[in-house]
Amino acid sequence: MPTIDVDGVTLYYEEHGEGPPFVLIQGLGIPGAAWYNQVPEFSARYRVILPDNRGSGRSDQTKIEYSVPRMADDVIALLDHLGVERAHVLGLSLGGLIAQQLAISYPERVFGLILVSTHPGGPPYLEATGEMWKERLNVVGKTIEQIYREALEWGAAPAFIRERPEEVERFLKMRLQYPQSGTGFQGQFTAGAAFDAREELYRIKAPTLVIHGTEDQVVPPRFGSFIAERIPGARIHWLEGVGHLAFVEAPSQFNAVVLSFLDEVATKGGGQG
Repeated sequence: MPTIDVDGVTLYYEEHGEGPPFVLIQGLGIPGAAWYNQVPEFSARYRVILPDNRGSGRSDQTKIEYSVPRMADDVIALLDHLGVERAHVLGLSLGGLIAQQLAISYPERVFGLILVSTHPGGPPYLEATGEMWKERLNVVGKTIEQIYREALEWGAAPAFIRERPEEVERFLKMRLQYPQSGTGFQGQFTAGAAFDAREELYRIKAPTLVIHGTEDQVVPPRFGSFIAERIPGARIHWLEGVGHLAFVEAPSQFNAVVLSFLDEVATKGGGQG
């Protein structure tokens, strides 16, 4: 099982394919294994690197230090371990916060940046979603399967839940295979709640694509617009009728948008060496 030790914390990762390095960073509580719809296509052209963030998957989920900068440093430690100087970086939700921090703190390590279903942190996000999180965090008496099923109903658009039951069950099965501990959830949630990059987005120099579903309940679409407006040269791609989990709900469309953007970055001279 491929792991690295970062200051006493064991972090799990996977690699697939060959080519320019491409790191995919998952969201709150979700392991890298969730990229099952992306790995076959992406690894045909890229060296795909899938870390399990501290507090999720097969990485340590104990009472350790959790912060977005710390998790960004974890990714840098992994790249150093793998001998990767620069990589394309895609971050989803909490992973998008980590990806923003990477691009701000380590601009020389990021070729192309893709921010999916995410926000820049700060009080506006917490105020906009406080009631939702209050309801979601009320898990007393619920099984882990009930918690994950309800989270998916929040995360995905209603049409996906209604029309794609087989994909719903596939995603739930994956999550149940790699469950998150309460300690891991609390650590990651607290890290995300403390993050605020609103005044630092202008420092991101990497070519940036923001991808956001128009039906996202977890991160209201206006936060995607905010990010795209404040990162120099960034643009946004809207996925119509898609919720928070774009990579699961509309994988073909999602993959095509991502690969097209990376082709564009390569044409402009980045990330293919």
